[in-house]
Amino acid sequence: NNGAYTKRKKDNNKVLELNLKLNMNFVLEK
Repeated sequence: NNGAYTKRKKDNNKVLELNLKLNMNFVLEK
């Protein structure tokens, strides 16, 4: 159960990093 929670947390971090990069690219392109 704890392992699943850790994996989900890591996946969420990856998504947040991806969104951050996309947002940064979007801002830089303007």
